[in-house]
Amino acid sequence: MGQSQFESYDLEAALKKIEETAANLEKIPHAYMGPVGTKVPDVAWYVFAAIKKTRSLSHAFCILIRAKNTLAATALIRLQLDTALRIYGLSLLDDLEDAGAKLMTMRATGSSGLETANRLPTRSCTKIWISTTQG
Repeated sequence: MGQSQFESYDLEAALKKIEETAANLEKIPHAYMGPVGTKVPDVAWYVFAAIKKTRSLSHAFCILIRAKNTLAATALIRLQLDTALRIYGLSLLDDLEDAGAKLMTMRATGSSGLETANRLPTRSCTKIWISTTQG
């Protein structure tokens, strides 16, 4: 990607960039939550958990790459993609407040993973896109 085969890749610089980005994520919840006693919407707690997970995965990824354990590091990439897609999925919902309340009441249902009593409603334009690409 834009490099000749003779250029070397600075892996340590890339890992430091990942660590800097993860460190910046730590500032987001504190800036958003406000003073003590501020009411935080349910969906925000879901996002805060994703931020914390991202920071943890980034830290673990850098440690594993430095230890040359690329097999385990690639599994963390999949976990991070899963987290990113869950957050992206929030943009497809009609009512974030309602979705946040439902997300906070999820329960384990055995082999099918986590489920809510009612499915979260999505925007109608998304349903059109899904129906045309699945068939």
